[in-house]
This record gives sequence, structure tokens and C-alpha cells, in this order.
Amino acid sequence: MTVAHYNAYKKIDQIINMVGVDPRFDLGLPSEPLSSVTWLGNIVMDQPNHLYNYSNIAHQTYFVGDYAVNMMDNLFFDTYRLGVVNEDIKEIEPIVRNADVLTVDLSAIRYSDASAVVKPSPNGLNGEAICQIMYYSGMSDKLEGIGIYEYVPSLDKEGMTATLIGQMIWYFIEGFSNRKNDLPDSSSSQFTVYKIALRENNDEIHFLKSNVTGRWWMEVPLNKTKRKLDRHQLVPCSYDDYQKACRNEIPERWWQALKKLS
Repeated sequence: MTVAHYNAYKKIDQIINMVGVDPRFDLGLPSEPLSSVTWLGNIVMDQPNHLYNYSNIAHQTYFVGDYAVNMMDNLFFDTYRLGVVNEDIKEIEPIVRNADVLTVDLSAIRYSDASAVVKPSPNGLNGEAICQIMYYSGMSDKLEGIGIYEYVPSLDKEGMTATLIGQMIWYFIEGFSNRKNDLPDSSSSQFTVYKIALRENNDEIHFLKSNVTGRWWMEVPLNKTKRKLDRHQLVPCSYDDYQKACRNEIPERWWQALKKLS
């Protein structure tokens, strides 16, 4: 179903960002047919390709092979381990804000909070964390599609997993109702622009802060031959990224985006 979602954007020739909450990368091998564990690899191999970036949230290392890790690195895709997500859930907001499409594999939630799933695990996100992510996704002015996958009703004896899904949808709707239409525009009075010069390599990073919501973006230099990607030039970030630049450190988000745009 996510591949079909991607194909809809391909049909209108729009290059998109996708974010997946998933304990695995679902890349599979090139020789394997399309399935729930190979769908991302199917999209990556598609030509002409319309996937600009994919970000994985809450993968668990013991479910991910070296082949998949190397492939994600080579594609400059973003990956955030479960421990990183649990350490500071607020840092996940910019990742979700950058998505056109969000997919949620319920197996990313720990068994005690969601047992009726295809591949349960004792470790994973808790119910509060996944609801927070859903709220962030609802608030994003860019997000246009979301899918929640791999629920097994026959295993949901007490209905707790269904209840959690309902609450996830509730938080998404609450976030949607709080959208502020603050997509970046450097010429708008709704944004304050901060220009940070890095001493070591003479780079200058431009940060935009929304005066409405307090959310941050950073501008990444765009190669003139890649004007088709101009909608990806402004990358959502956090106040922490701005603070790193002020300390003369290059934010990882900016560096990853630069590698893809240059």
C-alpha cells in the first residue's frame, strides 16, 4: 500500500520525502518480490526515482543487517535508533515535519503496549511516544498521507491494540487541528532569519524561525542543476541544531541534506 502511495506521487511527477516508524528498514534484496518487508527496496530501485529522502524512526539494531545499514548510508538516508528516539522525543518532530508520507509499522511499539501485531517484540516505543509522533505528524503542514500497518485483529483479545490505534488517530487529528500554516518563506514577516558563519570552512548557514510557532528550519545551498529539488532546500531542524551552529559545529541534519543536494 505504501508503494501505491508512492506511485501516486510519481504519477504527478513530484519528488517526495517519506518517514517510516519501523523496527526494520524493509529493504529486502533486489531479487525478492514486493512484500511488507521489501517495499522500501522496491521504491529505491524504481526508475526514474521520485523518492528524495527516507528517514527511519526507532529501528532496532538486532533486526537490521549489515547490508541494510550500508545501503541506507550509501543512499544518505536518515536512521534513528530506538534509544536515540527515547532519549529525546522532541528531536523527532523536525524529522516528521519534513515528510510528505508517514508509515507506521505497529511492530515498532513494544509488546506490552501493542501485542496484536505481525512481529511483536518486548522492546520498542511506548504508547505515549507513538502518540506524540502522531501529534507531530498532524501538525506538519507538509504531510499529506499516513498509514498504520500490520495490525492483527485476531490477536487483539482485549482490544488494547485497537484502542491504542484509536488514540494514535485522535492525536493525529488533534495535531491537524493545530496546524498554523507556517511553511518557510524568508520574505515573510512571520519568520526571523539568523545567519551563522562557520569559522573553519567559511560556510554560512541560514536559519529561519517561525514567529508563530517557534519552529526552526535551515537553508541548504542548492546546486543550480537540481532546481527540481528546490522544495527540499529548506530543511526542518530544531533549536539544538541552531545552538550547534553557534558553537561552530555543523549540524548533522544540515550536512546530510547538503550531501544530497550538492
